[in-house]
Amino acid sequence: MRYVEEFMHEFFLARIVEEKRHQANRSPFRRKYFAENCRYDSRADTLRRMESERIVVIDDGESDSRVTTEQTFHYSGGIRKIRLRYHLQLLNGDWLIRDVQSACLVCEGRGDSNCPYCKGKQWLDTEQIRG
Repeated sequence: MRYVEEFMHEFFLARIVEEKRHQANRSPFRRKYFAENCRYDSRADTLRRMESERIVVIDDGESDSRVTTEQTFHYSGGIRKIRLRYHLQLLNGDWLIRDVQSACLVCEGRGDSNCPYCKGKQWLDTEQIRG
């Protein structure tokens, strides 16, 4: 069985390769419908965000583990750090991602009970992230 950290680094690299492939496949569509400098629907910052992801904390368990990461998100107002928490499970001797949570973007994951979005939960579940 490989270490959680090794699994996550392999995942990061594979996801970057997949994103590059996806963007290359969309290139003819983008050229047909969008001006070269139009950023709408371009996923321009997605790759940069993925490449910036780093492990912050690993809570390693025997069959379940949690990995907290941080990504750098560039937007028109500046730069923001986004924290994610991956829930991993051991299946047939290897790790699989079971769920991913995002730190609340409103209270920045502080768990503020007055936060109108997370109401103190700190982490948002997949259903809340997708809206």
